[in-house]
Amino acid sequence: MKGFLPLTSAVLYLLLNAQSAGASVACDAAAGRFVSVQGVVEVQSGTAAWRNARMEDALCEGDTIRVGTRSRAAVALINDAVLRIDENTT
Repeated sequence: MKGFLPLTSAVLYLLLNAQSAGASVACDAAAGRFVSVQGVVEVQSGTAAWRNARMEDALCEGDTIRVGTRSRAAVALINDAVLRIDENTT
């Protein structure tokens, strides 16, 4: 299962980082949304400040997700895939 984390991170990076670093909080078409948030989960859009993630928050292309210690999140992508992100992951 250890090899799964780099693959998940790479897929998440490719799907959410396709736009330039200047992505804003509001986007034309969301790349996904949070379907589970437990503990400290944060999102950064472009160079904006980190903000707390909430259930059903939309994710835009280029957003970065950070999951803290003893925390986890699940993101439903527009292609119906669900990414589960474990603790201490960016």
